Amino acid sequence: MTVDHTVSSLKAPNDINRSFSPWYWLLPILPLLVWAIAHFTAPEPALFYFINQRTQRLSDSFWGFFVFLGNGWGLYSLVFPLVLIAPRLLAAGALSGLIAGLASRTLKLALDFPRPASVLDLSTFHIVGNPLLHLSLPSGHTLTAFAVATAFYFSINAAKRKYAWIFFLIATGTGFARIAVGAHWPADVLAGASVGILSGLLGASLCNRMHTASFTTKSRLTWIFMIGALLDAYMLSSTVLDFDSNHPYQVLGMIVLALTLFSLAIKVVADSRHRA
Repeated sequence: MTVDHTVSSLKAPNDINRSFSPWYWLLPILPLLVWAIAHFTAPEPALFYFINQRTQRLSDSFWGFFVFLGNGWGLYSLVFPLVLIAPRLLAAGALSGLIAGLASRTLKLALDFPRPASVLDLSTFHIVGNPLLHLSLPSGHTLTAFAVATAFYFSINAAKRKYAWIFFLIATGTGFARIAVGAHWPADVLAGASVGILSGLLGASLCNRMHTASFTTKSRLTWIFMIGALLDAYMLSSTVLDFDSNHPYQVLGMIVLALTLFSLAIKVVADSRHRA
């Protein structure tokens, strides 16, 4: 009786409330269906021009922030506070981001599709930063954003997902941003969303199987998070992410990292004293 209760208590915190239906593995098909419909109703470059021009009603700095959210370094800096309140979500997002990065790089190098700037006259559309010419499909920023959004959504307790759709809304903003700044075709964005959702499902599925003890302040995972934050701070302070105009967001990211690391250090020390 005691053994059964112990085994049950070990399993309960992991994946029972965070499980999701096998049907959700079909979600990556949705962006591909949108892609197919768009291809037959508004083929390129008409759809690219339409979105690129309409999105200029909002400023470059607005779209730049969504681009920042699709950059792995930028996104990690802003979600790093989750290490204090929801480390499982951070782990799922980080793992999904790594899967997304590998998938993005592999597909880009294998396909090497041309970007809008290598096909269209630069004077006919809005572009931010230096023109990018190659490695178009899929959109890596969109892929990362949807991977993390999906991982967050399916790592949350199923009963608390009511407002978690906002994650996907933010990821969609990143997709539009990549078209708004003239970096990607709509097809690149939809392909990125599809692969990103799949990456997020994989990351969430793996992390949901991990026991709660893996996410305590004394776990190795916490130290990996901290090392990742230090590396992220270095990248934000030494590298221009996407555009020079995104520098304020990089500063914001460094501030968030510093404050979170300080808070985490206090928490680690307090937990150590409590255990002693």
